[in-house]
Amino acid sequence: MAEGATITVSNLERLAQLQEMPKAELHVHLDGSIPAEIVFSWWQKLSKPILLPEKDRDGNLIVYSSYQDRIVSSPEELKRYWANWTKYSIPDRFGVVTEHMQTPENLRNIAKTHVLDLAEQNIVYAETRFAPQYSIFGGLSMPDVVKYTLQGLQQGMDEARQNGKDILVKLIVCIGREAKEDVGVQVAKAALEYQGMGVVALDLACYEPTFPPERHARAFQETFGTGLKRTVHAGEMMKTSHENMRNIYSAIQFLRADGIGHGIPLSQRYYMNGETDVLQMVKDRGIRVEANPISNLYLGFIDTPSDLHLDQLLKAGVLVTVNSDDPAMWPKGTLAHNLYVAEELYGRDAMLELNRNAIRAAFGLTDVEKKAMLAKFY
Repeated sequence: MAEGATITVSNLERLAQLQEMPKAELHVHLDGSIPAEIVFSWWQKLSKPILLPEKDRDGNLIVYSSYQDRIVSSPEELKRYWANWTKYSIPDRFGVVTEHMQTPENLRNIAKTHVLDLAEQNIVYAETRFAPQYSIFGGLSMPDVVKYTLQGLQQGMDEARQNGKDILVKLIVCIGREAKEDVGVQVAKAALEYQGMGVVALDLACYEPTFPPERHARAFQETFGTGLKRTVHAGEMMKTSHENMRNIYSAIQFLRADGIGHGIPLSQRYYMNGETDVLQMVKDRGIRVEANPISNLYLGFIDTPSDLHLDQLLKAGVLVTVNSDDPAMWPKGTLAHNLYVAEELYGRDAMLELNRNAIRAAFGLTDVEKKAMLAKFY
């Protein structure tokens, strides 16, 4: 599967309609969502250049002809840097944003900027996520990082309302899965500290192949018996469908996942030589599936968005949703673009159902709030 594949938009009028339509987003990363133009302006204000990495994603030294060749000199160059997943590592690319997420002021500003961007996309409800372990290098504690981010989200919601855009944004706190077990527990405890104050779930994210879900079982056990929900990136990055299904099964069985991020091979149903019907487990337990078609396509985890078989999941009664993941990191990555892909594949009714499912599956809404919000949807 080749990385860097993009979608074709042949009906710009329909895309514009989807951009104007009320939408809900359940799987979007704060540090992968800030437009390049805004991020570049932050660095300019610091009078500090954005530098291309010294090493590629495999750890090999990159030879530059001069220091000047390492400097990212425009938002367009930043977009190209972010989009080059074949050459540069995930931490290096995201570090352009997370390096700023080290002070109370910057955390508030980035979160507020994110909410205003979501509101401009006519997203009326969102659950955004980030990993506080990457924002403690300026001396903040993990609970403080969560607190200041929540303050920024609220500031963004308040300003959006003043601008005539009604939006509600909740926070999912992630464990970067490469972290040691005790760090994962610290993240879980920080999330629990702000449960009911904007934090709705704990997540496990980042590089999947060498860090299986059960690595952080103890952190997730901290949430058992609490009101905090659990969602897990699983079934996205492994080399085989069997390995992907194994991680989905482990997330459900050992971490008690209420949500699965990606779950690419889920439509294949079975794990362990057909002995375990994982799809039935997902349906019976009401586990939401956070699909990310354009992300999976661009990163080369699928050959075509139809490989996700979202229509089959809908027909099976799975609470499947469509999301953007890291929309600033690749071309045509917004939620509207993802819904456009779904409509092209499965038709308008299926696309609308996927959008409505994001409200039905929301961790941060009561049943009464869900009903009221669904009344705004097509």
